[in-house]
Amino acid sequence: MSQKIIPFAILLLILNACALTVDTVDIEYKPDATAIALPGAKGIVVNLDVQDVRTSYQDRISTKKNGYGMEMASIVSTRDVRSMVIDAFQTELKARGFSVGKSAVSVQANIHKFYSDFKVGFFSGESVGEVTFSVQVQDSNSKPIHAKIYTGEGVVTGVMLMGGENAENSIELAFTTAVKKVMADENFIKSIMAAHAAASSSGAVEKKKTPNTVPTS
Repeated sequence: MSQKIIPFAILLLILNACALTVDTVDIEYKPDATAIALPGAKGIVVNLDVQDVRTSYQDRISTKKNGYGMEMASIVSTRDVRSMVIDAFQTELKARGFSVGKSAVSVQANIHKFYSDFKVGFFSGESVGEVTFSVQVQDSNSKPIHAKIYTGEGVVTGVMLMGGENAENSIELAFTTAVKKVMADENFIKSIMAAHAAASSSGAVEKKKTPNTVPTS
């Protein structure tokens, strides 16, 4: 056997072994550095409700693939996806001057997709991350006054190894982009303020904030 073939065979064995091992990644959300407190946001408390409604790949954020495009071991996050999304929304709402807590004004965000897929190319591949939310702003009667689907995509090109690091990079880009699209939507922001104004005029805000008390004789 040629001396050149032996190292190549060893490399193939190593790559195959790596493809069968679960990767764990630490996904980092990158807050919007340009966010500022918005006029009128101070004093508005938002009730944030985030649910994970994914119907596939709930146990992972990506899957390793071999050179033939066959799925191998899972790539999982060190943190629960729902917790990461809650933190991201809280960070961005607070950066814009809102408070987050119990309130008559509600933001409902459902996570439909949080996944990075590898695309096999001739010389190299791509890691394509996609994050999709459906977001509603609800008034004090739980009636939606704003509803929209937001999708963020992150693409990493020149991928030689379809593993954890490249999946992490693309899903971080997609995650950041999706949340940024929500917060940059003027109708989303205006709906929060409109819901607060309506709740204030009807007295719903005060009722929500007033704790239940037991009368004393």
